[in-house]
Amino acid sequence: MPKDPLADIVETPALPETFVDSVGMSGTMEYTARLDLCVERTDRHGTMRRFPVARLILTPRATVQLMETARQLVAQLEAEGALKRLAPGTKTEH
Repeated sequence: MPKDPLADIVETPALPETFVDSVGMSGTMEYTARLDLCVERTDRHGTMRRFPVARLILTPRATVQLMETARQLVAQLEAEGALKRLAPGTKTEH
């Protein structure tokens, strides 16, 4: 079996974790994708606002890897019952 072309991941215990409940694309520039990782908060007037907590700048290769990893995560969450696909056109509340 051929070896995975990706390098092995080395755990970094001091790496901080960042909570994210919203993701947005802030654009592309010179062959990179800019992805905002955000949290949503309601201000004192009841208006929902999104605040970026991190921004990923991705090469095309990393963008494809992210897409494949997201597919795998969705499949795992569906298998665990934590996520359920809705029929197309189904309205949901946020």
